[in-house]
Amino acid sequence: YDMEVHDSAPIEFFGMCTHMADAANSTHTNYTSSQMDRFISLLNRVRSAGIFVPTVSTDNSAALLTTTHSHFNPQQILVQDQSLDTRGYVRTGGAIYGQRPTFRELRGVSTLIASVRHVAVLKKGESVGYDRAYIAPFDVRIATLTIGFADGYPRELGNGVGNVSIRGCVFPVAGNVCMDMLMVELGPVTIMDDDEKENKEDKENKEDKEEEEEKDLEDTTTTARVVGAQVCVGDIAILWGPEQIIEDGGSISIISTNEEEDSSNSNKDGLIKLADIATTLKTTQSALTCGLDKIRVQRQYL
Repeated sequence: YDMEVHDSAPIEFFGMCTHMADAANSTHTNYTSSQMDRFISLLNRVRSAGIFVPTVSTDNSAALLTTTHSHFNPQQILVQDQSLDTRGYVRTGGAIYGQRPTFRELRGVSTLIASVRHVAVLKKGESVGYDRAYIAPFDVRIATLTIGFADGYPRELGNGVGNVSIRGCVFPVAGNVCMDMLMVELGPVTIMDDDEKENKEDKENKEDKEEEEEKDLEDTTTTARVVGAQVCVGDIAILWGPEQIIEDGGSISIISTNEEEDSSNSNKDGLIKLADIATTLKTTQSALTCGLDKIRVQRQYL
């Protein structure tokens, strides 16, 4: 302030702010309250020195959404003795994109997609990618996608840790994630013929009700194998996103799903949740989306 007023320095005192680092912690709300008390004390000292404070910003996403806080008093924070009052601002960061899993009322809106650029058949024993990390356990179809760790897709999701959704079915990442591509296992080359399906159905009809869950898993696996055999160059692959992407004549539309179904079905519904990836990698959703290369990865608002 002294430099701006007395020394004609080319700077401007724009305002004061604080960051509520622990606002989402429901068990230690006293820390946020004491932090706000200290900030208000400093704000009053600045004003007592005759300095006009143009703006104040206190609340981040967590502070705005946490209902147990009652720290923001407009009369105390924004009203000044001078003719102009202070303008108050809030900083809604990741909450704009629904990336605050602590708050169940939010829905994630980030969807990362790539396209299938190549589909190949590998013989049993052949390998995929760097370090030959993936060895085909049987004759298998492998799809190559147009995204890699240079785009910001985490390399830690290689070797089956991460999954990709194509045509509504989930497939594991095969081998290490490369710089500008990754490979996906689409399932075995051989699909059951009609006789095998009929025999399988006869066998399932004899199973007890206690084995119903195992049967559902088998059905899901069979469906994925059938869909995997249909995947072709140009298909859209969803790396993460709580929505379903539907292609119609070259256009892309987003269909949201029911949140309760999302939490109960996990990947059974063919969706890859950003929140699940963040949990697996012990990081945050914002860290994953901010890590995307802004030039290589195209941003679209749908």
